[in-house]
Amino acid sequence: MKKTVSKALVLALCGVLALGGMGGVAYAVNNSAGTGPASVDSAPADSGAKAVPTSSYDPDAEKNVKDETVYVLASADGTVQKIIVSNWVQNALGSDSIDDVTQLATNELFNDAASELEDRNDLDDLDSRLDELTDAMAQLIDGSSQLYDGLCTLLDNSKDLVSGIDQLAAGAAQLKQGADSLSDGAAQLQAGADALSQGLNTLSESNATLNGGAAQVFQSLLSTANSQLAAAGVQAPELTVENYSQVLEGVIASAGDSPAGTQVSALKASLDSYNSFYQGLQSYTAGVAQSAAGAGELNNGVTALKNGADGLSTGAGQLYDGILTMKNSAPALIDGVTRLRDGAMELTDGLKEFDEQGVQKLVDAFDGDLAGLMDRVNALRDVSERYNSFSGISADMDGQVKFIWRTEAVDAQD
Repeated sequence: MKKTVSKALVLALCGVLALGGMGGVAYAVNNSAGTGPASVDSAPADSGAKAVPTSSYDPDAEKNVKDETVYVLASADGTVQKIIVSNWVQNALGSDSIDDVTQLATNELFNDAASELEDRNDLDDLDSRLDELTDAMAQLIDGSSQLYDGLCTLLDNSKDLVSGIDQLAAGAAQLKQGADSLSDGAAQLQAGADALSQGLNTLSESNATLNGGAAQVFQSLLSTANSQLAAAGVQAPELTVENYSQVLEGVIASAGDSPAGTQVSALKASLDSYNSFYQGLQSYTAGVAQSAAGAGELNNGVTALKNGADGLSTGAGQLYDGILTMKNSAPALIDGVTRLRDGAMELTDGLKEFDEQGVQKLVDAFDGDLAGLMDRVNALRDVSERYNSFSGISADMDGQVKFIWRTEAVDAQD
């Protein structure tokens, strides 16, 4: 772990070279074995050298500028082996001569930045973020586990659902069969009710003729009776359908047991017999009229029943088709829920692996050597903001430094 973090430290420091306003600063520490300072090669500028104004002249410049490029050659573990310095003095003021100071340095200059690391503790926020990341991963793992449990429950319930769909399909099939039978029966009933209504209507149309004919016969019988009474010398009111019985009973009571009384009694019996027929015919024709009206209403009701039965049959058929479709889709439902469950399991396993192999290792690294690395990065950034020379510079000059850091290859097995 220590060696891995040391390699990460070397690689991270390479990125630090891009920091800083006037130039980047790189920092390296000798290895634990203490190999001593690295060698330094330099092409120093002569103090008081003659400077000839060139295209580097800048009328707005306040100082001449010393531009340095420092090449740092390091081993794979970050140990500095050699430092090469290249200086370029820019005569921005157009001076006749420039005084420069050149001081050869070793990698001990880099080690000076270490003194700034002791009191820094800027990782609290990062530590808090890592805690939040750990909590979030725990919540994700718990959530994925709950998702898996819920899908397992859904899968079990889906099997019960399929069984219920099968039962529902069977019931829908029976309902459809019953609705079809009801529709057929309603059709037959409608046909019978229609025939009955038509027959009663035909009879009802004959009611007036029957009643009229019977009334004429009754009037003929009453006229004959009136003639017979007159021929016998019986004085009596004219007989009608409504009064004949009362008039004849009065005549019979007056005649007593005489032959005239006997004849009037026979006449009354004959009229009573026909009157019974006549009243029965009246009742019959009235009943036919009522029956015809009732048959019409029955026919209307049966027609409505037939239409309702047809609608029920159609609806039952649609219901059955829908349930059948749902039944046929049930295997796909089971397969889909199974896939979701398996996917949830893979998600849970993947989150756990990510937590173990990624997040926890990151947290462990932060708790170990990574904290020191971040401290060094922060310190190097601060040093870079005020660092303007590696090999030395005179007080009346500005300077900028560029570091190019080269390390040997880092093998994965190390």
